[in-house]
Amino acid sequence: MKPCSSLLKNLANRFQNFTIRDMFLLENQIPLAVLKLLMSLRYNNNKKVIPKMIQQFIYYLLWCIPLDEVPEDKDEEPQDDCLLKCIQSHCLLECMQKEFSKVVDGKKERTLCINCVPSYRFCLWNPSPKASKKEQDPADDCPSYRSLSELKAKGVHFKPINCSPHSLKKRKLFSFNDVEFIPGFFYAQLKLPPLILTYDTTIVWKNLVAFELSTACETQIVITSYINFLNALIANLDDVKELRSKRILLNTAGSDEEMFKFFKEISTDSIQDNSIYRNVREDIEKHCRSKIRTWAAEIIYKYFRNPWSALGLFAATAVVVLSFVQTYFTIYSGKR
Repeated sequence: MKPCSSLLKNLANRFQNFTIRDMFLLENQIPLAVLKLLMSLRYNNNKKVIPKMIQQFIYYLLWCIPLDEVPEDKDEEPQDDCLLKCIQSHCLLECMQKEFSKVVDGKKERTLCINCVPSYRFCLWNPSPKASKKEQDPADDCPSYRSLSELKAKGVHFKPINCSPHSLKKRKLFSFNDVEFIPGFFYAQLKLPPLILTYDTTIVWKNLVAFELSTACETQIVITSYINFLNALIANLDDVKELRSKRILLNTAGSDEEMFKFFKEISTDSIQDNSIYRNVREDIEKHCRSKIRTWAAEIIYKYFRNPWSALGLFAATAVVVLSFVQTYFTIYSGKR
């Protein structure tokens, strides 16, 4: 019996990834009510456990976070917003899309998204009363920067949003709305949610984008907009390497070329909600158009990004200073 049990266990582990992957294919979606019914048989119809287990399963799949380390509140009730959305979802893809599209600290502006047919979707920006007084310039949607490398040269540093289990427990949620730009005089910081790319997760991301662009999605196309936001920063393999080195793109199953190919294949630039990251884009544009900041950042980037260029600059400066001092004392001593 032991060899038989070991064989069954190995087969179960081998086909587990295939089963999980197939559960998130758009064409394989089954009503979430059926999944909840099956889970209720396993957990004795516990209404608190079922949505938590679904939430833990989603975090485990996309961020490899152990099930017992997924954030949850001690006093959590089924009426909580995140759990209520999970319960009211129609399928697993919708549940995942809502989980990672939540508003963080009320920063995000609301938009009205309309699906007419699966191949055509547009969003209407509904600005706040304060923003409506400000006249919108159409040129604001046309950034002056073209890639991550250009932003880096202008003093923008990239940092991932911390999504460790400890951080998730503290923040209580992870969302692709949580993109933050922190301005500074010489440097600025752009904080981005990390994206794990494996063979299985790339399939999930593609199906999530397909779901957001379908008529079944009734919320904002946050995941599609975030992937487009990253795609706008990626112009070549060097940009991919930079995001990977900053732990924003986590690739465990492929090369940088495959990650670059993934973003170019999944790109849906013609279908996105520009209002989702409008404030971030405006702050980046304001930083890039500041001549003093970009001038100082470009000097630092050009002459101080490695020890040799900095040493060369100091040597050249020292030669100029010593030449000036020598000339001064030569003239001064000649007068005496």
